[in-house]
Amino acid sequence: MPRESFYPDTNEPHIHLHRGGATFTDIGHSHRTLVRGSLVYRGTLQEVIAELQRRGDARSLQMAQYIQTNLA
Repeated sequence: MPRESFYPDTNEPHIHLHRGGATFTDIGHSHRTLVRGSLVYRGTLQEVIAELQRRGDARSLQMAQYIQTNLA
């Protein structure tokens, strides 16, 4: 993995993947840590997944699936 990347892209909301872990960046640039080092914030992951699924738009559903597949 490169030093840092963004999924699906740099527009908000997105998932910021970096050497220290993964952060969810929502609209308005608020951040929620999903993974820090080897520590997976399972409660936060589930909250973010549920929120994205409630939104129901294609981008949100794509990110929810990415989190479930790659981070949870």
